[in-house]
Amino acid sequence: MPEIARPYGILIKQYAGDHSPPHFHVICGDDHALFDVETLEMIAGHLPVRAKHLVVEWATLTQAVEDPVAASGAQATPNVMNLPCIVSAEPLANHCLIVTFTDGRRKRYDVTPLLDDEVFAPLRDQGLFAKVAVEQGGYAVSWNADIDLSEHALWQQGEDLP
Repeated sequence: MPEIARPYGILIKQYAGDHSPPHFHVICGDDHALFDVETLEMIAGHLPVRAKHLVVEWATLTQAVEDPVAASGAQATPNVMNLPCIVSAEPLANHCLIVTFTDGRRKRYDVTPLLDDEVFAPLRDQGLFAKVAVEQGGYAVSWNADIDLSEHALWQQGEDLP
């Protein structure tokens, strides 16, 4: 099965002409799942919640997943994004982060719009928010096992700083 991407160390594979509905395979450690190409819903298998969110975010941001049964029948090719990794994340009192990337650029990311989401609601507690840490490899920041943001989100939606 051709590998089309490996975001965050999660293996994504896809066959041209595989059975319907059009889908891609995700392998994360011992877990395996299938995702619908059009809806990005997990249609079979199991993944840890965090891995599932990272896969959907990757597919959405890169627009890499194409229907392998498209007119040409050619294998899907990912739109590779070579984003820099995170070096540091500094929490500010207003639920913002100052994130520094491996290319030296700094971005300000406002977490406030996410606080209405059940997953991010605990970050309203400034004590927890202040505990932000950069994940190994610099692919995400996290507060605990359930709350994290990828370098893609921080890079794409962060405001450039001088």
